[in-house]
This record gives sequence, C-alpha cells and structure tokens, in this order.
Amino acid sequence: MMRLLILILLALALLTPPAIGKIVSVCNDGCDYARMRDAIGASEEGDIVAAEGEFRESLHIAKPITIEGNATIYHGMGPAIEISADGVVVRGLTFAGGYAGIVVRDARGVRIEGCRFLYQFRGIEASWGSDVHIEGNEFESIADTAIWLKHVASVEIEQNSFMNATTGLYLGRSSGNNVRGNSFYGYFHGVILEFANANLLEGNEFTRPYHEEVPAAPVAIRLQESSENIVRRNRVEGGNSFWLERSYGNEILMANASISEAGTMDSEGNDFVFTHVNLTGKNILISIGNPALPEGYVGLSEAVKITVVPDLLTGEGYFSMETSLDEMEMQGAGKELEWSSIAFYRRDGAMTRVSKEIDANGRAAFATSESGIYILAGTKKSGMPFELRWVLSVGAMAVLMILAFLVSRRVRGTSAR
Repeated sequence: MMRLLILILLALALLTPPAIGKIVSVCNDGCDYARMRDAIGASEEGDIVAAEGEFRESLHIAKPITIEGNATIYHGMGPAIEISADGVVVRGLTFAGGYAGIVVRDARGVRIEGCRFLYQFRGIEASWGSDVHIEGNEFESIADTAIWLKHVASVEIEQNSFMNATTGLYLGRSSGNNVRGNSFYGYFHGVILEFANANLLEGNEFTRPYHEEVPAAPVAIRLQESSENIVRRNRVEGGNSFWLERSYGNEILMANASISEAGTMDSEGNDFVFTHVNLTGKNILISIGNPALPEGYVGLSEAVKITVVPDLLTGEGYFSMETSLDEMEMQGAGKELEWSSIAFYRRDGAMTRVSKEIDANGRAAFATSESGIYILAGTKKSGMPFELRWVLSVGAMAVLMILAFLVSRRVRGTSAR
C-alpha cells in the first residue's frame, strides 16, 4: 500500500507544472531594491529580476534566474556580470565601458538576448560551457573581440549585429557551434576559428572592413588549424573573404554567395564549392571573375582566378578541380552544347582545354600548379537551335496527325459510298 502511495505521489509530482518565480524589481527609486546586487541576492531559483535605470556595479550570478529590463550597467576593470550557474537568462540590458559586459564560466543553458554592448574590450566572454544561446544582441566599438568563446560546444550565435569591432567572433578549441544570420560592419577579422572543428557558419553578412588604411588585408572568416567546418551562403563585401591556415577538410560554399576572394596557406583537403565545380588545393589564392568568353563558348561555372603561391621552403603549391553535375544538369548541358566540348578550360587569351571531356557520368577533372583563370565550359551546337528544332518537330508531328485524320475520313467516306 505504501509503495502504491509513493508511486501516486511521484506521478503527481511529475504532472504538476513548475512553480513560476516571483518578480524582484530594482531601480534607482521606488522599487524593491535600489542596487542590483541586493536584488540578485534576494532572488531565488526561477525568479525574474526586473531592472530599470543606471547602475555602477559588478555582479556575480550563481543561481538560475532571469535579469531583464531597460537598464544600463557601467563598470570598470572586471565584467559587469559574471555567470557561473546553469540556466541564467540576461535579456535587454545595456553594458557600457570596462573589460566585458558578460563573462560565462563553466555554465550550460545560458541565454543572452537583446542586449547592447558599448565601448568595451570584450562584449561577451564564455569558456568551458555548452548550450549557450546568444541572439539579437548589438555590439558597438569593441576594442578587442565582441564575442570570445573557448572550450564551448553547442552554442547558437544568431541574428547579432557587430559594428566596429576589431574582431567580431572568436571561437577557440570549440566544436559543434552554429553561427547564423549575423551582420558584421567594420571589422579587421569578422570571425576567427582556431583549433575549432565541425562548426557551421551560414548566412552571415560582412560589409566594410575596419582599419582600411592598415596594409594587412582584413579577413571576413579566418580558419586556423581548424577542420571539418561548413561555411555556406555568407555574403562578403570588401576585403578578403576567407583565409585558411593549416586547416583541413573544411567545406566552403562559394557559389551564389557574393564571395570574391579566398586563400589557403599550408592547408589542403579543403573543398571550395562553385556552381557545378569543386576546387581543392594547397597554398593558393582564389578569386571569382566574369571574363568575356570567345564567341560560341558557354560557361557552366564561375570563372575562377587561381594564383599558386608556393611554400618558400618546400615549393609546394597546387590545386585540382572536378565537376559536380547531376543527371538533369547533364541533360540540360547536352541539349545546348556539343558534348565532346564540355571540359575545363584555362582562359589565357584563347580557351586552352586542360581536361578531358566530361564522361557519361558527368565527371571531368584536372590538377596543376599553373596559375590562371579556369572555367568549366563548352561550345554551342552548330546548326539550328534546340528550341527551334523542338518547335519544328512538334509542328511536323501535328501536321502528320492532321493529314492522317483527313485521310482516314476520306477512306471512310469512300467506303460509305
């Protein structure tokens, strides 16, 4: 009987919704507390600290609470808020001046949403944590790095705005993180991955590099000793797009991404994906152009300018390209172009073929160490265009069907007489 009662109580406990925390208000005058430190100290797990006004404090949060409101925290050498508990939420606050707005230490499930970080050395710093969500924040005039993350995993960094930060995002020794839909305006480095593997960078925008007068070129995305990352559908205006150093096995989508330049140093096995073409190599510079092709030629990929920069010690430097046409794309190309002409060409005044024609599986490839502009292309079929041939064939078929109908009517009429 006692066992049954215990089971019933356990079931009721599971079905009972969690208690909603109380709201603890803090403002400069007329609230529960006048100092944020006191409001946090008085709060309990699940409570909401509703803040309004201006504060000059450095805070430590060691319990799962929410701090939100229209409040600005000014602070000095240390962080404005240090978080060491799981499940903390910081929403809508403004942090101005000092070392950092928020520092997260070995915590999970932390959410930082809709905050502003102004005139700081770093905006957010997090280490040894996971499942952190950083969304919809604004970073402006950050001297070092807006978001600095190390030894973290499963972090979502989405829809944040970075303006005039020397480095927008640093990911060090971190894996399985998603960086999506962020905008970077004014930067020397937009995103740096260092010893960081299996991360996703997707749909971010990078405009007007920072420190344009500095001789060293700014870089939107830099990978250093990082592998198996996926970089796709990012938009870059001005400055170098990508730079890879001692990095392997990364996939960078170049097609339809408004990306102009990339480079690798002592890196190989990285896959640069263009329209119908994959490129890999070592010690190369890559840019996308749009040169005019000789009459009769049709491009099937972007024209890719590749400059081989051999290693000074080993002399290594090379690249290879191969096609990636599916069955429908092959059929489309075959209708317009002479099949035997579809291959890779180097555009060096003339069109110099550098590969065999594509095979029955739509595959062609080549490898070289010679710099130049390369494109997958073919020549138009001679004679009547396919569309006109199709119209005429359909018309001829229709005429034959009409003639057959008229003949059959005449035969039936003759038989009836």
